[in-house]
Amino acid sequence: AGFSFGGPDPKTYLVPFRGGISDLSVLTSAAPGLGSFSFPPSADGVVRNFPLVASAQGNLYPALSVEALRLAQGAGSFAVRSTGASGEADTGQPAMTAFKVGALSMPAGPDGEFEIYYSGLPEMPVISAADLLDPKASAALADKVEGRIVLIGTSAVGLRDLVATPLAVAVPGARVHAEIIDQIIGQVFLSRPDWALGAEISLAVLCGLVVIALEAFGGAVVSTIGTLLLVGATAGFSWWLFAHERLLFDPIVPSMAAGLVFALATPVLLLWTDREKRFIREAFSRYLSPELVGRLAGNPAALQLGGEMRDLTIMFTDIRNFTSLSESLTPVELTGLLNNFLTPATDVLLRSEATIDKYIGDAIMAFWNAPLDLADHRRKACLAALALLDTLEAVNQRHGLNLRIGVGLNSGECCVGNFGSAQRFSYSAIGDSVNVASRVEGLTKQYHLPILVTDATRRGATDLAFIEADLVRVVGRVEPIPVYALLGDAQYAQSAAFAAFEAAQQQFLALYRDRAFEAARAAGEAARQLAPASVAGLYDVYAERLALMVAEPPAEGWDGVFVLRQK
Repeated sequence: AGFSFGGPDPKTYLVPFRGGISDLSVLTSAAPGLGSFSFPPSADGVVRNFPLVASAQGNLYPALSVEALRLAQGAGSFAVRSTGASGEADTGQPAMTAFKVGALSMPAGPDGEFEIYYSGLPEMPVISAADLLDPKASAALADKVEGRIVLIGTSAVGLRDLVATPLAVAVPGARVHAEIIDQIIGQVFLSRPDWALGAEISLAVLCGLVVIALEAFGGAVVSTIGTLLLVGATAGFSWWLFAHERLLFDPIVPSMAAGLVFALATPVLLLWTDREKRFIREAFSRYLSPELVGRLAGNPAALQLGGEMRDLTIMFTDIRNFTSLSESLTPVELTGLLNNFLTPATDVLLRSEATIDKYIGDAIMAFWNAPLDLADHRRKACLAALALLDTLEAVNQRHGLNLRIGVGLNSGECCVGNFGSAQRFSYSAIGDSVNVASRVEGLTKQYHLPILVTDATRRGATDLAFIEADLVRVVGRVEPIPVYALLGDAQYAQSAAFAAFEAAQQQFLALYRDRAFEAARAAGEAARQLAPASVAGLYDVYAERLALMVAEPPAEGWDGVFVLRQK
């Protein structure tokens, strides 16, 4: 038989056989066609597919089944369709996609394999060799054979022509070829699409993730039931595709993935649960009754030991020149000094609904919006900062002191909750927003300003009096942040004096960032004349900076950002 093909020549991509065994010459010379019938090897010895065409020594040989169909139709050749043919995608790797003999077409795998859809052929007539050789029975054979394709083969065990199929462990080889012929004539095919392997791997990954989620959120019982249901659903889905769509989808890989993840994750979950219960018992046995400790251990989710993410406003305060001050005082005097300020400062913060995190020597860390929700926590924090300055002035007058403080505010997402060890822990907040607040408090020393806030805080308190101080790149961060000086409450923010000062400050910053340093000097002096006394130090900083920039202008590409070299 001849072969025609659309796309690449099948001999270029089919795995070639090194040779073959031909029939006896008396059979070959008498046969109108020749076909290959050797079953391909498989890992488990089960015949699930058969190559429609074989390549050997530069020639193509059709399978016995399709050669029989060619002769039955009186066709002269076979047609092979490959990737890259008209209407077929060119995947870059040649592969067979379809095969045709006469009027019959059939799908083909990349290497020409044909997936066999076993029916068992319950109604296929079988003629034994004894009837064939019996003169009395041979007369009736013509009626059984006429108009049919007849396959002659052996079924005796010793002749070694028995193969294993998905339906039986020992089936005559001729019967497998009959199955192929039967389904090609009936045009009922199984198919394994190109996406099947990728879908199986994707489903395996999904099953593993689902089991992990069940282990993490449902516990051992839920994850066990869920894993069994998942395996059953995967098998059922595979069977439905086979029975209704005739698609071959292997459920083994997803099922094994689910089972393997379950087998590995369950012991880890049990160990983690036991450890969590033991930690809760040890951590709270000193503070709660045994009954409550038992309830907490039985339901660890009721206590968020690791914290939760919340939008907070964080404050850091620090007394200026405290180190120098402490050198001139005795420890008793220093303690009294701290108490004189920290006590009224604590009252101010508590009245503003702050949570005082800790006292760090002369510094205070506090935050708003945890554990209770505060809708306007940014504004409350800003008003508390202004109240701290008023409180400090009252303390200075009352005790004859000259204390000054710096206050830094920032807002953003933080992790807040109980942190510490099994022996001692406290309610606190951690995260990048906390670090930025600390850096901003340090900037108050650089700019000689009592209160600095970030833009994230300012946006929640727009009715208060702010002026932009600078654009700064703090230590540990790549992105610059704008910082604002908080000058007063809503009443001052609506005054004409503040409006004039704010306009002058904006003009000064615009000239400064446009590299008009001489003009910025004059604008800075004009803004200084309108500024409150608490802001005078800011213009001393800029005057020194501008003098250096006029003498030695910054390089091209300067973005107007001040880089902080130390914390």
